[in-house]
Amino acid sequence: MCPLTPDPSDATVHVVWLMISEGWLSHAILDVFEKEPLPADSELWTHPHVTVTPHVAGYETNYRKVRSRLVIILFLRQLSRLRLDKSIAQCTDC
Repeated sequence: MCPLTPDPSDATVHVVWLMISEGWLSHAILDVFEKEPLPADSELWTHPHVTVTPHVAGYETNYRKVRSRLVIILFLRQLSRLRLDKSIAQCTDC
């Protein structure tokens, strides 16, 4: 994982989009955006060469373990809601 800039911006995302479109990047994994959560109508959600993660990237090993468990718990909760035909709960940094 390599941060592109210390501060995300729409301009950075636009450059990544152009690099993927032009073939300079084969795939991008994006974790942080200028506006969070990422708008539901963003083309990044459905682009086949972009993976959007829920702002969970971290560098410290113990932090990753704790955060990974939290992500799994939140994912399973959302999956349960979908199976019960309930809407997905929207949250940022839950």
